[in-house]
Amino acid sequence: MITNIDAVADKVVKAIYPHDISGKNVLAFAAIKRNIEQAVAMEKEEIANGSIITLLALEQKLATSLTISGVSNSIKIKGTVDRVDRYNGKIRVLDYKTGKVGNLGISDWSLVATDPDLGQARQLLLYAMLWNATHPNQKANHAGIIALKELNKGIKFVGDKISPRKIKEDLSEENMQQAANVLEQIVQKLFDSQTPFSEPEA
Repeated sequence: MITNIDAVADKVVKAIYPHDISGKNVLAFAAIKRNIEQAVAMEKEEIANGSIITLLALEQKLATSLTISGVSNSIKIKGTVDRVDRYNGKIRVLDYKTGKVGNLGISDWSLVATDPDLGQARQLLLYAMLWNATHPNQKANHAGIIALKELNKGIKFVGDKISPRKIKEDLSEENMQQAANVLEQIVQKLFDSQTPFSEPEA
């Protein structure tokens, strides 16, 4: 698989940028290839050490319709999940990031709908909800981020923060109900004509 990375990456970039890339883009592309090679090598090592990894979906477009209290029409929620796999029997919904990973530990669920620092946590919970809604017999056990610039630190998962440096990685039924409540709050606020739109503070 590693030997195919150059050819596959070149083909993808060529489809997006028909003309030759130059300058900083050449350096960025080389860095992306190195990240991919490292990610594949690390997973090959895990498999060699006995882990069982089965890919279930890549770039999976998901959608579901929800009935929200206070909103007259049903709401369609959709998103594209980078990767879903089964890792040693547990299903993981995963997102690839090239940039910095934010706060994924939730200590107060009442803040999840509004705290800008929990934006990536909201995203992961939404992806898990979408996957569960469309795959009720294969519900997600974890939702996390593969940070391509920090592969050596492993996958970072969303979940309850149980200590300053520890997050409970398993998504319980209670967690998913809490996530549904968060989504409902967000949608209700979006449809509230009395609440003006505002840009979150940086």
